[in-house]
Amino acid sequence: MKKLIFVVLFLGFYSIACKQISTKPKYVQSPAKKGPIADTDFISREVTKEYYHAVFIEHNRQSIFYTDLLDFKMDEYENDEYKQEYKVLKKRSSSPFKIYDLTGLSKEWIPLYKYRNKYYIYYPSDRGNAGRRIISDSTMVYRFMDGVRIEPFMAVKKVDNHTYSFNLRSLFIDTGISQITIHIIDPKNNIVVWEDSSPYSGHFQLFIARENAKNFDMVVNYCKEIKTEEFQFDDIEFASLLKVH
Repeated sequence: MKKLIFVVLFLGFYSIACKQISTKPKYVQSPAKKGPIADTDFISREVTKEYYHAVFIEHNRQSIFYTDLLDFKMDEYENDEYKQEYKVLKKRSSSPFKIYDLTGLSKEWIPLYKYRNKYYIYYPSDRGNAGRRIISDSTMVYRFMDGVRIEPFMAVKKVDNHTYSFNLRSLFIDTGISQITIHIIDPKNNIVVWEDSSPYSGHFQLFIARENAKNFDMVVNYCKEIKTEEFQFDDIEFASLLKVH
């Protein structure tokens, strides 16, 4: 009986794992050789009979990787989780969520990274590490590997044409308030330095608005069989970027 239960549980976990892996975009292989097309700009590549892993630079703006990364539509699970968390936060709040006019500030954001003195967007091995963020008229929405997180705005200030300041109600900080400053350092490409006090976020991060993301090539961390460690990009000198700004 114990063996039967173990087998059933194992098959259940296995089917879930296979489902997660199958959600990754299918890559079109070259007829000449296994893996991405022959003229792919590889950063690294590992091939065996059972395993294929490659980190490469994607230049094709119409590729499945661009399409998938730039699709901010939530799936059914994320939608349910968002609605549930929104209800909980509204119930805990002593007052209605405030609505702010954020005209002029993009709503959907993707991390921007640096590699060998060039900037890239990034398709991770695990889509949960994509690091995408959404700004609504009343909340900041974070999308993580373990789900969606929402922080309602307590105060919003447009400091100047290049700077926005946010105070948010947070469940992850002892004071209950997190602070975010968005520094627009490149208005043409809609690139910002995101200064964040939240403990689950780097203090400084570089982001680009979704609608401008195709201005940059993409680094893809592709593994056909399993998820792998994420690619390590170069450090960014945020002090220099903010000083120039």
